Amino acid sequence: MQQGNLLYINQCQRDMPENWGLGCSSQRPLRYSNIVESAYDRDTGLRPMIADYMENGFLENIIDMFRHDSSLYGLVGELIQDERVRVRIGVTAMMEELRTLDSRNLLASVPVLLPLLDHDKPVVRGDVTNILGLIGDRGLLPVLEKMLRDEDPNVRTIAGEAIGEIMERR
Repeated sequence: MQQGNLLYINQCQRDMPENWGLGCSSQRPLRYSNIVESAYDRDTGLRPMIADYMENGFLENIIDMFRHDSSLYGLVGELIQDERVRVRIGVTAMMEELRTLDSRNLLASVPVLLPLLDHDKPVVRGDVTNILGLIGDRGLLPVLEKMLRDEDPNVRTIAGEAIGEIMERR
């Protein structure tokens, strides 16, 4: 559930991300904005360093950092907006790898990604739509369905593929 700039999910959904949006017996809310904010508070130079590492091909190092510090998921929104193509491709590759290695924490990136679906650049909207599809949570289907009506045909295509990927995972 989204309220203002905060995304709340319940305890069961955090422990079992595949249940996000499907309902669980536990309804104790978690506030993921705390995770997002901590990466910014700790070190403002971290995002440029991660982006530079991605551009230079050190993706495995960055993946290990994210696996050991879930607060870094709060940087995904800024990284996906980087002007360097290799960085944006690196973010997508990282999220795809983390889907297998750290699926429990992928949802922490959702609050910083959702606002970017309204970004003025179609490439950012498309990249974010793709990443939300990689996250693969059925609770994101309504958001992805909205992207089927995006003004850019490439974004619409990516949204259709993302929806298809989520539906295949059953």
